Amino acid sequence: GMRWAGTLLVFLVALLAIYLPQGLGGVSDDEDWSFGQSAEVCLLQSLFRSEAGSDGWRVVGRKGEEDPAGFLGLEYEHRALRASDSAPALPWYFDGSGAGLSRDLVGAYNGQLRFKLWHPEQPPEGTELAEPQGEGEPDVVIETLCGFEVTLAGVLRASRLPQRYAVVLHEEAESWIDSRTSRRITSTAMLEALSNVRSVRIRGGLLRGPEGARLSEVRLVPPSPSH
Repeated sequence: GMRWAGTLLVFLVALLAIYLPQGLGGVSDDEDWSFGQSAEVCLLQSLFRSEAGSDGWRVVGRKGEEDPAGFLGLEYEHRALRASDSAPALPWYFDGSGAGLSRDLVGAYNGQLRFKLWHPEQPPEGTELAEPQGEGEPDVVIETLCGFEVTLAGVLRASRLPQRYAVVLHEEAESWIDSRTSRRITSTAMLEALSNVRSVRIRGGLLRGPEGARLSEVRLVPPSPSH
């Protein structure tokens, strides 16, 4: 009798070990970020885990020019890139063309560009230098090999604390603009753009005064299987 009870107890514990984590796991608060955490699912990710370099990222001006005016430098800082400026006249951008964001990315259509961005160093609040600079300038730019850009404005803000962003790569989900028409992009043009990507840029220069920006955890994620 005792042997049977012991066997039954072992069997029940084994069953609990299999099913309990799934049954009690529930939905995490971070559910929207749970898909695409692994390199197998991501089309691309830059996690800046090595001090060896910037994972191919660089900083450019609005039109892709190197060493934009007022830019002070790019360096590695604990799983993030740190870039700073001295009150530039025009916005500058983190450019991922050297990080694999220069190819056919049509598999990302209806997926997301996810990243963390924040500005720990910025002018005192309430001063003129702390005001947004270049309003109306795009926050995310997809430059194509076909001679046009797809841009998105009004998304980023200069927060002193890390902010997560998830930009949907779909013409109806976000207000993407086709530079050829200065109007909302069509589905055909969006697919054309993602099939011929020269670079993807994320705006770092957001304020009128000197600022220090951080970029981390950049992921390009295909649409979720449930969508």
